[in-house]
Amino acid sequence: MGVKIVTENGTEEGLAAGEGGRFSATVADSPEVIGETAVRSAVDLMEKGGRARSPASGSP
Repeated sequence: MGVKIVTENGTEEGLAAGEGGRFSATVADSPEVIGETAVRSAVDLMEKGGRARSPASGSP
């Protein structure tokens, strides 16, 4: 069993590592980032229906 790495307020490199499977997740603690992510997810749900994608992994 490997070590899972979680980042905070991911940089472009950190997000790429999450998408590539090297990091398990990234979390936001910035109100601005949390708000932007919530709006993007809501728009995605309204436009496409179904579940919104996770910003870090690109999957639901």
